[in-house]
Amino acid sequence: MTVDNFGPRADEWKGRRDVMRPVQLQMSGLQSYRELQTIDFSRLIDAGVFGIFGPTGSGKSSILDAITLALYGKVERASGGTQAIMNHAETTLFVSFTFELTNAAGSARYKVERQFKRGTELSINGTIARLVRIADGETVVLADKAGEVNQQVQHILGLSMQDFTRAVVLPQGKFAEFLTLTGKDRRQMLQRLFHLESYGDQLSQKVSSRVKETDSSVKQLAAEQQGLGDASAQALEDARRKLEEAEQAEAQSRFHVAEQERVYEEHKLIQGWQSEAEGLESQQRKLQESEPSIKEKEVLLQLAEKAQQVQPFLAQHDLAVKEIAAAEAKQLETTEALKQAEQAYSGAAQAAEQAQQELSAQEGPLLLRLDQLEQARVLAQELSGLQQQMQAVTAQRKEAGDAWGKVQAKIGKAQETKQKALAKQADLKAQLGGIGTSAATRQMLQAAVQAKRSIEQQNEQKLEMESHQAAKQMAFEAVLAREAAFGEKQDALGRRLVSWRSEAVSARERMQSGLAALSRLLSGFQTWLDEERKRWKRQERHALAELLASELRDGEPCPVCGSTDHSPVKVGVTAQLPAVSREDELQLAEQLLLQVREGQYSVAQLDRKQEALWQEAVALGMRWENNVDASAAGDELLARHEAAAGHADLLEAPVNGETEAEVASVAAWQRVWRAAKLELDDLGSAWEQLEYSFGELQRVQRALEQEAVLLQAQKETALAALEEAKANALRIRVSLEAQRSEWIRTYAGLDWQQADQQLEELLANERLAEELRGRIEKSVPFLEELQANLEALQRTAQEQDRLALQLDERLQGLAQLAADKTRQLEARAGGADVAQLIAEETAALERLRRRAQTTKLAHADAQAAQSQAAQRASAAAEAAAAAARQLAQAERALRAALEASGFASREAAAAAALAPEQRR
Repeated sequence: MTVDNFGPRADEWKGRRDVMRPVQLQMSGLQSYRELQTIDFSRLIDAGVFGIFGPTGSGKSSILDAITLALYGKVERASGGTQAIMNHAETTLFVSFTFELTNAAGSARYKVERQFKRGTELSINGTIARLVRIADGETVVLADKAGEVNQQVQHILGLSMQDFTRAVVLPQGKFAEFLTLTGKDRRQMLQRLFHLESYGDQLSQKVSSRVKETDSSVKQLAAEQQGLGDASAQALEDARRKLEEAEQAEAQSRFHVAEQERVYEEHKLIQGWQSEAEGLESQQRKLQESEPSIKEKEVLLQLAEKAQQVQPFLAQHDLAVKEIAAAEAKQLETTEALKQAEQAYSGAAQAAEQAQQELSAQEGPLLLRLDQLEQARVLAQELSGLQQQMQAVTAQRKEAGDAWGKVQAKIGKAQETKQKALAKQADLKAQLGGIGTSAATRQMLQAAVQAKRSIEQQNEQKLEMESHQAAKQMAFEAVLAREAAFGEKQDALGRRLVSWRSEAVSARERMQSGLAALSRLLSGFQTWLDEERKRWKRQERHALAELLASELRDGEPCPVCGSTDHSPVKVGVTAQLPAVSREDELQLAEQLLLQVREGQYSVAQLDRKQEALWQEAVALGMRWENNVDASAAGDELLARHEAAAGHADLLEAPVNGETEAEVASVAAWQRVWRAAKLELDDLGSAWEQLEYSFGELQRVQRALEQEAVLLQAQKETALAALEEAKANALRIRVSLEAQRSEWIRTYAGLDWQQADQQLEELLANERLAEELRGRIEKSVPFLEELQANLEALQRTAQEQDRLALQLDERLQGLAQLAADKTRQLEARAGGADVAQLIAEETAALERLRRRAQTTKLAHADAQAAQSQAAQRASAAAEAAAAAARQLAQAERALRAALEASGFASREAAAAAALAPEQRR
C-alpha cells in the first residue's frame, strides 16, 4: 500500500504569500475513473491534516494527476504530458478543480475546467479550457483559452508546473527528484516559491552590474592617470616651480596689457573728440546755409505762439456757445413735460373724486345686504345640520329595529340549544351508567402485555443475532476461500521458482563451461605470446648481426671483434623484416591479453553474483516447496548445480572451431577472442534476464508474505467474531425460552394471541368512560353559559325597545325645528343660492373699493409727477441763464485776448496757429 503526498501540508498549499486550499475536484474519463467522480476537500480540510490511502493501483496518484492536469493541462508522469492518460473505453476526459487562496487581505476562490477528446489511441486534444473567479455567488471568466489559462494559473499560484510537482504535489517517485535537485535548479525553484528573486537572481544581477561599473571606473581612472603622466614628488616640485614662473609671467603680461589698454582708451577718446568736432563744423556750415529760411520760420513761429496764447479763449468761447444751446433745448423740453404732468394731475383728481362719491353712495346698502345674506347662510348651515341629524337618527332607528329583531331570533335559538343540551347531558349520563371497568383486571392485562412485548423484543434480538451469526459465518468462509486461493498462489510461485532454478542451473552450467574455456584460452594465448616474444628476440638479434655484417668493408676493423678479415656473409630474410611491424604485432598481442584478462575478471564477477543469487533462490525455495514434487525437483536441480560447480574445469569444448595448434598469429587469436566474447555476452544477457525474473519472484514472494500475515489476522478475527456471534445467539435463545415458560405459567388464564386485544378493549372502555365523564362535566358550564346568554339577550331586547322609543321622539323634535329654519331662510334669501348671492354682493363691493383705491393712488402719482416736472423745468431755466452769463463772459475774454495778441479777428488767430508737428 502506498500513500501519495500533498506536499508539506495537505490542507495548506502555498503559492506566493497565499495559502492554497483545495475545495472540490471533479473528473471523468481519467485513467481508472470512467464515471464522473466528485471529491469534496472542504470537510477533510476542516478536520486538519489528512491523507489519501489505498493499495497500489487504487487511483491515489490519479487524483494528483487530475489536479495537475486541471491546473497546467499536463500530467507529470505521462509521456508528452498527456499520452495514455484517458481511459481506453472513453472518448472524452473532463477535469474540474476548485481551490481557494487566502491571505491577510481576504480569500479568493477560483475554478479551472478542462475537457479533452481522443485524437489517436494514445494522444488527446484539448477542446475546452476555462478559468473563473467565484465571488459572492457570481463567476468572472479570467481566461478561456488553454495558453491563457496556463499563464493565469502560473501567475495566480506563482509556481510553474515543475515547481508545483516538486514542492506541492509530489507524485510517486518525485520526492527523490526534489531531494536530488542540483544547486541551480533548487535555488531557482526556492526563489519562485518564496519570492526571493530580489535576494537571488536580481541581487546577482545588481552585484554583477556594480562590479562592471566599478571595473569601468577603475579603467577610466587608470586611463586618466596615464593621461596625467608622472605624479612623483620630483615631478610635482617641477610642476610647482613651473607654475610660479608661469604666474610671474602672467602678472607681467597683465601689467603690459593694462598699459596697452590705457593707451588705447586715450587714443580712442581723442579720435571721438575729433569726429565730434568734424560733425559740429559740418552742422555749422549747414545752419549758415539755411539762415534766411530759419528767420522766416522764426516769424511764423512767433505768430503761432501768439495764436497759441489766444487758443484757450477760442475753445472756451466755443464751449460756452454749445452749453447755452443745450441749456435752451433742455428748458424747452422740461416746460413741455410740466404741461403734460399738470393735465394728467387734473384728470386723476377728477377720477378719484368720482370714485369716492360712488363708494360712499353704494357701500352702506351693500354691507347691509351682506349682513342679511350672512344670517341666511348661518340658517342654511343649521338647516343642513338638522337634516343630517334627522338622517342619522332615522338610521339609528332602523338599526335599533333590526337589532331588536336579531336579538329576538337569538333568544329563540338559545332556548332551542338549551333544550338540546339538557337532552344530550341526560343521554351521556345514561351511557356512563352502562360502562363498568376493574382496576385489578387492567393492571393484570398491562403486566401481561408488557411481558409479552419484552419477549417479542428478545425474539427480534434473537433473529438479529442469528442473522449476525450467518453473516460472520459467511465472512469466515470467505476468508477460508481466500486462504485456499492463497495456497494456489503459493503453489504457482513454487512451480515458477522450480522453473527458474532449472533455467538458472542451465545458465550456470554454460557459465562454468565458458569460464573454463576462457581460462584455457588465456593460458594458451599466454604460452603462445611468451614463445612469440622469444622468437621475436631471436629474430631481432639475427637481423642486427646480418645488418652489421652487410656493412663491413675489407681492411676495416669489425666494430664488434676488431678483426679486419671479413668472410662473406649472406643477408637473410630476417634482416629484411621491418622492426615496426613486429612492434605493432607485439602491442596488439599485449592489448588482446589485457582484454582477455578483463573478460575473465568480468566472468568471474558474474559467476560470484550467480552463486549469491543461487543461494537466495535456495533460501526462497525452502519457504515455498511444501509438496513432494517441488522438493524432489529442487533436490535434483541442486545436485545439477553442484555437479556443474565441481566439474567445470573438466569441460572441454573447442573455441570457434579452432584448436590451439591452428592458432599461429595475433589475428587468429583475435578471431578466437571475438567468438568467445560473443558467447560470453550472450551468457551475460541470459543471466540478466534471469536476475530480472528472480526479482519478480521476490516481489511476488514479499506480496504473498504480506498477504499471508493479513489472511492469518483476518482468519483469527473472523473466527473470533463467529464464536462470539454463536455464543450470543445461544445465550439469547436460552433466555427467550425461559421467559416464555414464565409468561405461560404466570398468566395461565390468558391467551397469548388475545392478550393485546383484551387490554386494548379494556383501555378503550376506560377511555370512553373518561370521555363521557369529561363531556358531562363540560356540559354543566355550557348549560350555565347558555342560561346566562339567554338572560343577557332578553335584557338587550328590552334596551333596544327603549332606544327605539327615544329615537322616535327625537326625530319628531328635529323635524319641527327644521321647518322653522326653512321659513326663516325663505324670508331672507327668497329661495336663491345664499353662497352665490354673497359672492356677487361681495364682488360688487370689492370692485367699488378697488376702483376708489386705484384712482386715489393714480392721483397721488400724478401729483408727484407734476411736482417733479416743475422742479426739472425750474432747474432747466436756471441752467439756461447760467449758460448765457458764461457766454457773455467768454466773449469779453476772447476780445481782450485778440487785442493783446494783435489779431483783428478770431479767424486771423486761427489761421496763424500751427499744428504741433509743424512747430517742431
